[in-house]
Amino acid sequence: GFFNWLTAAISLSLLSDSQFPSLPTNVASILKTQQVPVPSFIRNVHLATALFLYLPFYASIMKPVLRLKNPRAPGKFFPDYISHLANGMRPLGLGNHYGLFARMTTFRWELIIEGSNDRKNWKEYLFRYKPSGPVTRPPVFCPIGHMPRLDWMSWFIPLRLAAGGEIPQWYQSFMKRVLEGSESVISLMKHNPFPSSPPRYLRLSLYDYHLSSGSDETSSKSRDTQKVNKTGEFEWWCREKMDDLCTVELRNG
Repeated sequence: GFFNWLTAAISLSLLSDSQFPSLPTNVASILKTQQVPVPSFIRNVHLATALFLYLPFYASIMKPVLRLKNPRAPGKFFPDYISHLANGMRPLGLGNHYGLFARMTTFRWELIIEGSNDRKNWKEYLFRYKPSGPVTRPPVFCPIGHMPRLDWMSWFIPLRLAAGGEIPQWYQSFMKRVLEGSESVISLMKHNPFPSSPPRYLRLSLYDYHLSSGSDETSSKSRDTQKVNKTGEFEWWCREKMDDLCTVELRNG
């Protein structure tokens, strides 16, 4: 949850001193009267040194920036020596992307975990922040000092699957702990459908989610009717199962 603090710190530099009336009004005049004349030779040396030191930083940050403009050929904007310099400086971490995402996704896939004792009747585990059931209202929270890491990291797994990847090892361990009934792991979730004892089976499914809009062309129902289910609950999400990814069984011993 440090992105908020970084954004606030950077934004402060855009404000004028006049917007801070509590600051002493004579600070600028004090600094101005204490300036000492510097010979032009010294100034030129300082400028050359600054340019020499800034070049590796410039090379490190500009290549990622231009990659956003042309992801397939970011190097063609640079002379070869700049590209070589950027590659050499990359391990130093002098410059990096700033921002949560370079490009936003156009779909939302979600992982759904369900438990069962007979592999016929399945009950869904609900997460605290990421979408789960259709009636789960999108939460609004202030992540200053807090990041719901389980929900946040789980959102990246479907993106990984869409790119041809596999379910990461940490999520497999997470499911194993849920199946074992670990209280510390279960407490990270919003709803445990098996409070007395863990189920015998866990199923991981992939769903396609989008916000309910009431504009389904295949339905003649009104907007209000489409958003309310049979029990009278407001449905925030429309979802469609894409695939059952795996089923895990609890083995004794």
